Amino acid sequence: MPAKHCLQCGRHMHRKRYNGRLESFPTFERRKFCGEECAGVGRRAVNQGAVSWRHDPIQRLAAEGHQALRRLNRQVERQQRSMKR
Repeated sequence: MPAKHCLQCGRHMHRKRYNGRLESFPTFERRKFCGEECAGVGRRAVNQGAVSWRHDPIQRLAAEGHQALRRLNRQVERQQRSMKR
């Protein structure tokens, strides 16, 4: 069996035991991290695509709110002008 090392901390990895049974070899081969802590650290990295994907709906809602506010301000200004006449 080839030596495997954790992608996060570099520790030597071995097959875990679950309820006394050894982890299956295919499962061990798929595993990239030694434990939950290292896996959690590895998942925290967020790329720019994910940031923009999360930000776009918020930005769109903010723009819609801004447009609605501008429309409302225009209506108020028109009403004020018509009252002055």
